[in-house]
Amino acid sequence: MRRAFTIIELMMVVAIIAVLVTIIAVVATGAIDQARQHKAAAIRKVVQQGIDVYHAQKGDWPIVGLEKKSPNDRDGIQYILDKDEVRQCMRAILEECRQGNPMFDVSGLFVSRGPLDLVKSTYEEFYCAKYGLDFMSAIHGTKRTGRKMKLNEMWFGYPCDHKVKKTGITYKFANLKLGYIFASDHLEVLEPLSDDDAVKPLEGD
Repeated sequence: MRRAFTIIELMMVVAIIAVLVTIIAVVATGAIDQARQHKAAAIRKVVQQGIDVYHAQKGDWPIVGLEKKSPNDRDGIQYILDKDEVRQCMRAILEECRQGNPMFDVSGLFVSRGPLDLVKSTYEEFYCAKYGLDFMSAIHGTKRTGRKMKLNEMWFGYPCDHKVKKTGITYKFANLKLGYIFASDHLEVLEPLSDDDAVKPLEGD
């Protein structure tokens, strides 16, 4: 005759399962964060490549007149482009790509419809601004909505944790940050840590 489990044995089994689930959850979260960081680094390198190729071919940066700007970072050696200037820069490069000029692999881009501070009320707009999506899905339309995104409504960035203080909502999209370095006459993709932290050049640069 088979002996039934006691309450203590059942509690031990449940406790072991709970511990295993917790460990798996922690490992999975770490793996997701690491994958997000790798994707962000890859996107920044793709954008840097496009900027450098543009400069090599055109003899100028996608945003003209940068050398006349005033430094605006803590060290006073670089000018950090605002969100609209970043969009102008990316659109100039993508217009070249659209005309057949292979600046970079556009499938490596990550975009959102609308900046973080202008999230619209509809679910579709909110979802896109919250998470963003890859560029190819944006121009062809997602399976869920089928709506294609126009170039002039794209905001460029990468997936990361980005908490908005006013709402307390944690977003999964951060806008690209570009900085013009006066001493070297170079436009660089910067790594934003958060809205309040200083920005720094890409690792390895």
